[in-house]
Amino acid sequence: MKLKLLFLFLLTLSITAFSQEQRWAVGAKLGEPSGLNIRKYFNENAVEVNFGTYGGLWGSNRGYRKGNYYSTGVAFNVNYIWHKNLFGKDKLKGYYGFGPQFNSRKYTSNDKTANGVSSLSVGANALAGLEFFQDSSPISFFIEAGSYLELLPSPFFAHVQAGIGARYNF
Repeated sequence: MKLKLLFLFLLTLSITAFSQEQRWAVGAKLGEPSGLNIRKYFNENAVEVNFGTYGGLWGSNRGYRKGNYYSTGVAFNVNYIWHKNLFGKDKLKGYYGFGPQFNSRKYTSNDKTANGVSSLSVGANALAGLEFFQDSSPISFFIEAGSYLELLPSPFFAHVQAGIGARYNF
């Protein structure tokens, strides 16, 4: 992981193209969920697709339904994003959005009837964040926070999500 962060830092220093929000962005996020994201811009809006791991930031041993999760899982979400320049500057943008999220994670019930069984969950997530664009690089950096509210199989199971990351804009 340290090697990946070093690579992103060196890439940022070595690229001389101007950073601006373009039509596409591809990036990585460390947090909850961690993984890869792709963003397609449409003027003041965007659609973002994320794929990665779920359950690692806040601990892999977490109470769920009538048992526990004991490992990290896989997450996939799609968000519709609204974004605006902050303080009249192109370099700093605020954004917020929401969309569906799908998770797959091993679940063990307290009575051991379900021991290490993969559980697929479906819910809604919401997020808000800040993104900083540099003049001398197509790399932008972001920080975001939000929440996940499960609909199935455990209605109203809530989970905090947050992360930091970088995107390559092209």
